Amino acid sequence: MIDPHAVEDILNGCNSPNTRRLYEHCIKEFKAWYETTERQELNTSTIMAYRAKLTQKDISSSLINSSLMVVKRLASYQNQDNPMMVWSIDRNIKGIPQRQIKPRKALTLDQVRALLLSCHNETVKGYRDEAILAGMFGAGLRRGEVVKLDLTDFDGMDLLIRQSKGRKSRSVPLPDWAIRRLNAWLGVRPHIDGEKGMFTVSNGRMTSGNLYAVFRKRTQAMGWRGLHPHNARTTYITHLLKLKNDIAIVARLVGHSDVQTTTIYDLRSEEELRLAVNSFLLD
Repeated sequence: MIDPHAVEDILNGCNSPNTRRLYEHCIKEFKAWYETTERQELNTSTIMAYRAKLTQKDISSSLINSSLMVVKRLASYQNQDNPMMVWSIDRNIKGIPQRQIKPRKALTLDQVRALLLSCHNETVKGYRDEAILAGMFGAGLRRGEVVKLDLTDFDGMDLLIRQSKGRKSRSVPLPDWAIRRLNAWLGVRPHIDGEKGMFTVSNGRMTSGNLYAVFRKRTQAMGWRGLHPHNARTTYITHLLKLKNDIAIVARLVGHSDVQTTTIYDLRSEEELRLAVNSFLLD
């Protein structure tokens, strides 16, 4: 069985609420699997079997590797009197290679409209998911930036992105269509005592894993496969550049300190490049 003291020690060692929620999720999923097996020991063989199970699920590489890390910590705690077992687990249980979790694909504006419309069903989850997608496609937000948003980070026009990648903060103006959808969600957002997160699930603030699941569910319902939340960021940058916006401005909007990073997300077609060249008229 899983030692509850090991679980308590691991959770108490988390340095942020988000990390604790992630670890709680990983432990809960592992316990649900472990208790349905006939395995007695939390050893290398058991963790390898769980690793194989995880790789069959439609979840991200990062979540699989986080789950393996947490389970290895549990196993190390419970086998602390058996150094050889701990060594074997550490040596033999490896994470999986990172899948292509940021495929370079931009959606068309018609696809974005259709995706938002698919959420519009007058339910609380529909309003929430539509607002999430509007923020991602309308502000180029990273997945982690969305789940960190507090209610006070929206002033009616702009979003304050706090301590993002590189520990930088920035203010991002929203287009009118995104503002409308965010206001619609805030009008129906369920009250949860003490919870200040902008986007929530039944038990509190939405996690990165929750958001990933929402994005995959909504895009797969459209018949689209292989999309990742980062596609929203790629779409945002590509379309801003198509509209002839200065790349330095776009870089500021998405929090890039170097415009060279922004160019990686530029998926304008070869034909658009040719049109740009042909617009340089000499005679």
